[in-house]
Amino acid sequence: MIIRKISPLFFVLAAGLVVYLIAANNGSALENQDQTPGIYGIVNDNNGSPLENVRIGISGSDVFVLTDGNGRFGIPFKNPNQRFIQWTITAEKKGYLSGGARYAPGSDPLRIVLQSIPDFEAPDYKAQNKTTSGINGFVRSSTGQPLENARVRIPGTQDFVATDSQGRFTLPFDNPNQLLFQWVVTAGKEGYLNSGARYMPGQKVVFITLQAVPDADSPDYRMVITSPAGPFPNDRGVKLPKDCSNCHTTHYWEWGTSKMGKAANNMTVLESYDRFVREKKVDQQNTCADCHAPIAALQAPGQTDYSGAVRKNFNLSKGIECDFCHKIKDVEVNNSPGVQAIKMSRLDAGNWFFEYGPYDDVVAMPMAASYNPIYTRSEFCSACHQDAFRQPDGFSWDYEKVYPEAARYPLYEDGRVIPNQWTYQEWLEWQDSLPMTDEDKGRQCQDCHMNWTKEMLPYYRYIVSGDVKNFARE
Repeated sequence: MIIRKISPLFFVLAAGLVVYLIAANNGSALENQDQTPGIYGIVNDNNGSPLENVRIGISGSDVFVLTDGNGRFGIPFKNPNQRFIQWTITAEKKGYLSGGARYAPGSDPLRIVLQSIPDFEAPDYKAQNKTTSGINGFVRSSTGQPLENARVRIPGTQDFVATDSQGRFTLPFDNPNQLLFQWVVTAGKEGYLNSGARYMPGQKVVFITLQAVPDADSPDYRMVITSPAGPFPNDRGVKLPKDCSNCHTTHYWEWGTSKMGKAANNMTVLESYDRFVREKKVDQQNTCADCHAPIAALQAPGQTDYSGAVRKNFNLSKGIECDFCHKIKDVEVNNSPGVQAIKMSRLDAGNWFFEYGPYDDVVAMPMAASYNPIYTRSEFCSACHQDAFRQPDGFSWDYEKVYPEAARYPLYEDGRVIPNQWTYQEWLEWQDSLPMTDEDKGRQCQDCHMNWTKEMLPYYRYIVSGDVKNFARE
């Protein structure tokens, strides 16, 4: 069995109220800790203001105290030896989500943050939400801040709603009787891990907390390889007992039979590379791996030996792996091929799989999924399907004579580049030529190439399906 090392970037994925256990020096009530053994602390709202008359209790006990005007509280121990025991502290106040903290022997004074319950009866909110029946909820960050424009839905359904500036949402129901059932409600926002919560019949408000994705990349991350080309020559890949193919069996088959699944070991590309080497076309030979063997090329973009990537298995895989594409955070549209145009976010989530994707409602283990809208746009494909040969300094060609409309497109770079893999630019010019009333206006690459249908059977090797089943109800 292969055990994956848990990185320091391991995410706290469980949703819940964030409790801050940090040192506090907030006046005489807290200083009493030095005089009488007990549990002391302060309670603030999510804006940092102290909360008065918060009911502070000990879990499993009827004992409670109320915070003072400065949000401070103290629970003296009846027996000094009680300070050597761990205690769970609860905090409750009307209009706020219940919270708490854990006292451990030697703890600094506790600081508890309570999140206020948003007002769904406010005139401004009712004016923009005419729904008479539905699930009210609130989406916040792990630091307690409301999140605007988070996408909220019942998982597997097509329709979603976006949160307002205060993080509020209302999922509408056509039939009020639908509120008599339990529902899972999910939320996703770019830059955050998807998460969700369960709605129970009669529940007034559903709270969902989203954890921010660290703005980081770990070059030492070991790619999950579903289709090894042979033994790994280094420690940059791992074949797990369970990987993408265990759950995504249909997608794995479609990927494996597609050109994407065989890109690294493409003999036509390998023959072209060998010809570039013989003809000493260094700039061209050094970029083959940037698209066709990207795992290898990540080590030296634009300078990778494609022959070694394939024949010595430095790419680890026969194709462009699931884990590679779903670690792409952003793409810069330019004429640089493959890995030279992308920004990676290789994060190790321990026993979870951290992946970007086009879905905001993927919350099931073992996926640590993050909604990223670029996966639905043609710009994502441009990384490998927009490539040009750069002319030597001082050389250019009359590109406007060949392409009369080219002057308004920056990718031609005033004739300093010669088109090679020019698919994205062709798509862009096609879209610009369409009237607003055309049914193809706005159609993205993914709308055809990630949407397998029987009508496309002659081209099935170019299709990797992105469809998912409808799991609206559990």
